[in-house]
Amino acid sequence: MIYLISKEGCGKCEAAKDKLKKLNLEYMEVNRSVIEAGVKNEFFTTDQMADIMVEYIDSGTLPILVIKGKVYSYPGAMKEIKNAN
Repeated sequence: MIYLISKEGCGKCEAAKDKLKKLNLEYMEVNRSVIEAGVKNEFFTTDQMADIMVEYIDSGTLPILVIKGKVYSYPGAMKEIKNAN
């Protein structure tokens, strides 16, 4: 499962969703408010939450994708998906 962390009005987030749909990849969209709340949730482990926060703080941009438990920026995720296929 691919998790796509996004926010409303984010052009790159919409582009990522479109790309995943075109590639017929299943994903679940998670609003950034889940991450910003910093609380335990059903989507991510504590370690993944920490990695997501670091990526979000470092890049300052969304979307962030979690693929097979690993956290990626949008460009990094697209490289990973391309290399996997």
